Amino acid sequence: MGRTRQSTVSLPLSIIKEIDLLIERLGYWPSRSAFVREACLSKIKEYRQNLRGRTAETVMMDEERTPRNPSRDEQQHYEHHVSSKISHKFSEGEN
Repeated sequence: MGRTRQSTVSLPLSIIKEIDLLIERLGYWPSRSAFVREACLSKIKEYRQNLRGRTAETVMMDEERTPRNPSRDEQQHYEHHVSSKISHKFSEGEN
């Protein structure tokens, strides 16, 4: 059986303290890693569903007009938008 590749992620101490508090009070997770893994998977699922919805909307809109390829500027704008949303969600936890 193959090994899962892993990586280290740094988080502000304020977020770590919140995670520790939730683990202690709720007892749902055996470790910080388990909490962070579940939180990440939840966000990934949410954004994938969002993207699927946008893809369906785009397909419907494209059927009404001539198909075209998005420009590189449009792609970069979308990528920045997703990155900004992800960063914003993480920064909300710092308050």
